[in-house]
Amino acid sequence: MLLISTEETSELTKHFLFSSAMGPAEVTAWGILDSIWTAATQLIDGFADAGEVRGAFLLGSGQPERAKLSAYKTLMVGSFAAIFMTSCIYICGDDLPTWLTNDPALQHILHDLLPLFGLANFVMSLDTISWTLLGSQGRYRLATIVVCLASWLVTLPLAALFTLALNINLEGLMTAFIIGYLVMGVTHMYLLLRSNWPQLSHTVMEDNKSNMEALVPTRSSTSLTESSKKESQKESQKQLQSASSVGSQSGDLPSSDDEVPTTIS
Repeated sequence: MLLISTEETSELTKHFLFSSAMGPAEVTAWGILDSIWTAATQLIDGFADAGEVRGAFLLGSGQPERAKLSAYKTLMVGSFAAIFMTSCIYICGDDLPTWLTNDPALQHILHDLLPLFGLANFVMSLDTISWTLLGSQGRYRLATIVVCLASWLVTLPLAALFTLALNINLEGLMTAFIIGYLVMGVTHMYLLLRSNWPQLSHTVMEDNKSNMEALVPTRSSTSLTESSKKESQKESQKQLQSASSVGSQSGDLPSSDDEVPTTIS
């Protein structure tokens, strides 16, 4: 985990550098875990995104107490979902490696990593939901700073210590991963639970008001441009009508009823 998590690159993918120092079997096993991790995070991301949209809407409409209640409900539902997924991983722990690969060596590695993987999934779920709810308050910068500091000061040093210095297998790498996510999750949840919801709601409403005021001049200029175009079209039509009426009254041009003289040779 270098900086922050993205939907395109999962967290386990960013640890391939350390797993490659152990051997090709460890790299393959880490890749299999990455596929399971990507599938497990989709459900949590759905709960987190739904809570983010709901919380931002309530804060923007001046309902801080309901936004606070919605955030706590999202944390509760996400925790239940994480417990359910971790329970499924533990229930299928003996058979899951055999479903993913036929290699006995890889099955043994995956079997040893699944208990730690279930714990990492639960910790990741809490951190993801709390990070997203902080974003609904408009505090993405603060949440991202916490992720960067935890990544560079906790996860990466521990991963390098366990894999390169102490020469521990993938269980050490997964332990560093769990500790880093635990630090981020605890910090994000502390910031979320200590939030001043009325003040955040006022800030969000002021930001929305300033954004709307910034859009008003653009709309007015657009309407003025359209009205000027319509007025110019009307003036051009009036000029054409006046020119045609003047030409018909002067009689310089023969009308359709006048007889055109013809000469016969």
